[in-house]
Order: sequence, then C-alpha cells, then structure tokens
Amino acid sequence: MSEPPLTPRVTPRARVVLRFADRSEVCLGPIDGAEPCDLALVDRVLRLRLQAAREGHSVVLADVDADLTALLDLLGVHDLLR
Repeated sequence: MSEPPLTPRVTPRARVVLRFADRSEVCLGPIDGAEPCDLALVDRVLRLRLQAAREGHSVVLADVDADLTALLDLLGVHDLLR
C-alpha cells in the first residue's frame, strides 16, 4: 500500500486585517502563498480597503512576505496598507 502524496505547505503572503474605527481589529484571513504576486492581487486588496473606508474602517496587511512587500513598495501603496 502506497503512502498518500504529500501536499506542499505554502506560507501565506500576508494576513488581511480589518481595523475598526475604535482601533479594534479582526483578521479576515490569509492571502494564500500560492496566489500570484501581481497587480490583480494588489487591486483586490486596495478595493477591499476602499470598501472598508466607505464604512469608516480600514484594511491593513500583517506579516507581509518579501515579494508582496517589494511589489507594494514599487507601486507606492505599501504605506496605505500598514
């Protein structure tokens, strides 16, 4: 009997955190490490941030990996998500 194949463990790219007006926070979840680190990912995060701002809240990223940090810095939006 053969062993089941092992699935590689993927480290998340970041954690998405919703920060309320009273500064309390809730983690919405991780950005999957298998997710391509590209403009579409940044667009989705910024759209989520915009929606939260309309409700008086903010979205920040925590534990951001090096690839996503570099992309956010290149685009000049890293400070918006801290």
